[in-house]
Amino acid sequence: MTEKQIIKAWEDAKKYEFVPNERFIDETLELIRCKNAEIERLQKENEILSTNADNAFQEGLNESRELFKQEVEAAIRAEAVKEFGETLKAHLDDFYHTEEDGLLETGDLIDTLVKERIGADNAG
Repeated sequence: MTEKQIIKAWEDAKKYEFVPNERFIDETLELIRCKNAEIERLQKENEILSTNADNAFQEGLNESRELFKQEVEAAIRAEAVKEFGETLKAHLDDFYHTEEDGLLETGDLIDTLVKERIGADNAG
């Protein structure tokens, strides 16, 4: 019997106060066992898919964190080099008081070294 036939037979049995025979009961029990086995299989499959999805999400999150971390570290290094250059120029100002004494040329040299160290795009 198919699932629909079994359901219809149970509905008719209830409606007409019919007592089901042994074959009918056996087929009903087999249908229930099959449905339970299918439910268990689907639950296991769902657990596997859920675990795989969680793992994939976590891997993507970790990869994004690592990329962001690298970008932040590069920006921090660039800023530190720029600050060092500015601090060095400020200290040199104590020694050179005019452009004629070499402050302008030394400042330009420091700016050039900073650009070389961090790249021209980040030196701004």
